[in-house]
This record gives sequence, C-alpha cells and structure tokens, in this order.
Amino acid sequence: MSTLTFANVVDDSILVYVEDQAAYARWLDEQTGGGVGEHKIDFARRQITYEPKLHKRNEVVAVAHVAGWVTHDPARLTWAWSDPNFADQPITKLVERVRAFGQARELSELTTPVIDLEESQVTRTVLRMAAVCCRITAFAVGQVVSSGGTDLVLLVDPAGFTPPRASVHTFAEAVRAPIEQDLVHDHRRAVQGYVQARQLKYGWDQGFHTMRVGCPDGDMTVRFNDQGLLDAVGQG
Repeated sequence: MSTLTFANVVDDSILVYVEDQAAYARWLDEQTGGGVGEHKIDFARRQITYEPKLHKRNEVVAVAHVAGWVTHDPARLTWAWSDPNFADQPITKLVERVRAFGQARELSELTTPVIDLEESQVTRTVLRMAAVCCRITAFAVGQVVSSGGTDLVLLVDPAGFTPPRASVHTFAEAVRAPIEQDLVHDHRRAVQGYVQARQLKYGWDQGFHTMRVGCPDGDMTVRFNDQGLLDAVGQG
C-alpha cells in the first residue's frame, strides 16, 4: 500500500499552483490590454477563448482539457472521465493521467467518480483539484469557469505563457500566501514541493528546522518551529 496521501499531493502542488495562477492572470491582462471579459469553451476543438474587455485588443485562444467540476447544490465533485457526456472524449484524455496516478497510489480522492462534499468544502476543493491536476499532468494553468452554481475545472496550455522563475524578490510571498490562507497541511512538505517544482537547489539542517534554498539571483533561508510550522523566510 502506498504511504502517499491526498494531503501530501496537495502540499506538493499548492504553492507553485497559486503563484502560477497569479502570473497567468497578469499575462492575460497584458495580452488583452486590460483584462478578460468573457470565456468561451469549444469542447469539440478543446479550446478556451478569452475575450478582451476592449474590442481593439485580440482575443486569446488556448488548448483546454476538462478535469471535472464541482457543484454547489448539491455539493459534489465529479471527475470528467466518469460522465457519459465526456467519457472517452479527447477533451478528457489528459485527466485520465490523474486517475492513473491515483490508482497506482490508492488515492480514492483521484479515483472515485463522484465525491459528495460539505458546502464549506466547495471552494477549497476546486482549488486543490486544479492544483493537483496541474502538478500531475505538468500543466501550469488550471482555469476555473463558474456558471450556474457549477465550477468547471480546465487544464489550459496557453501558447506564449511561461511560468515565473523563482526569485529572492518573490520567494517569501510565494511561500507565505497559501500557508496564511490555510491551504497547506504540512508546511515543510509544501515548501519543499515548491522548491522542487521550481527546480531549485536546497538543503535541510539535521533537525529539519531550517531549509536553505538557492534561487537564480540569491539564496533564501526558511525556518520552521518545533511543530513544523513556518516561522520565518528571509534572504541569505
């Protein structure tokens, strides 16, 4: 039996996902000249189109794959591969990698077709679903499209978008923000997941209280308290 848990996969995924999503929102804003007005999804062509608010700017078209969706009433997660309308369709092929990952590691959260939720879990479930799918499939972008009480989770491959590089100027915010939003289970694992995703060199002290990280433009030090909670992040 695998010792990996779904909470572990979330922690491995969430910090880099949050940073990538913020960077993608800024990139879309630049491309559309002031923000996105509407989304259009073409399931047959596997495309999402971002329409600019200003008519003088070009729309942005990106390849899209459906991961699944979360409804609010009833509060429920549905994986796209389990729905007869999407099963075996090209637009859901990518998310089958997520199911295969879950099957290999006995993670029921990734292999159960429909999962009932508490209403209070809906928003966080959407975020974690997108983050985990992006990490497993190596996609940087997870687009959530909300309509009529349903949050559709797409994996998006936008031509021209490059995820941000880690920097001493952005590292602390990237680490702190999701932790302060209570999106993380294990602080140490989450920070390690971030530096691994960004392919940074890092090392722990003997007691796993201090991690030293090498960013392209300098070094960072991350400290944790005796309970393993994030204590301080600083340069040097």
